[in-house]
Amino acid sequence: MQREQLCYGLASWALNSFCTSGYKTQAQLHALEQFSSTYDMTHGLALAIITPKWMTYLLNKDETVVADFARFGLNVMGIQDQGDDMANAKAGIEALQSFIKDELHLPTTLK
Repeated sequence: MQREQLCYGLASWALNSFCTSGYKTQAQLHALEQFSSTYDMTHGLALAIITPKWMTYLLNKDETVVADFARFGLNVMGIQDQGDDMANAKAGIEALQSFIKDELHLPTTLK
């Protein structure tokens, strides 16, 4: 997958319902990021740092996100099918984290 396509896809999350992903309390990733000015960073960088962690939290908290995150791993991150949705979801999150760190060369923690 081309880097530009993935960047556009990630940017579009703020405009669609993927960030709620069926979670019962409708937690919204975009609204969670309110700390960027405290750490003197851009809003986008802060979102890049918290997105994989938010996804992991939801994956462990709410079974309704498993299929969505599995599709994300397969269709957006281009992972190989691991055989079940939970494994695909975890592999997709790991691929996203690697993309942010290794391809975009962005930090993955607030440190």
